[in-house]
Amino acid sequence: MSIVNLQAAGLVILGLAAAYPIYPRYFRWREELQSVSLLTRQIFFVHCGFIVMLLLLQAALLLIAPQALTDASIASLALLIGLTIFWAYRLFAQLFIFDRRLWIGNRRHTIVHVAFTLIWGYLSGVFGWMLWQRLVG
Repeated sequence: MSIVNLQAAGLVILGLAAAYPIYPRYFRWREELQSVSLLTRQIFFVHCGFIVMLLLLQAALLLIAPQALTDASIASLALLIGLTIFWAYRLFAQLFIFDRRLWIGNRRHTIVHVAFTLIWGYLSGVFGWMLWQRLVG
């Protein structure tokens, strides 16, 4: 069952990476970033590229070699810890860092907020559960 959960998480992460081309238009990045310096704008887009690459690498690992996270190696433990922290922090940011005024009162933004909260919760849960099983099981 754990392999299936990891592969499902891989599909979710692949979907997140595939959705990245939508974000610039949805969030109006071109207009929003006109007021920052060229360096800041370029750093922003380079960081976006790194995020997409990280998502694709995570998805590849989970879809091609999910068993790499279920064996008894120290490397698999380190990956589970890292993935759990990564996605738990993203859930934390969604709930406690982004200002509620960004989505409250706007139906579309509320739907997006709830959807992403569920996605971050799911990914945090999958990796957290796998880590818990590894540590106590």
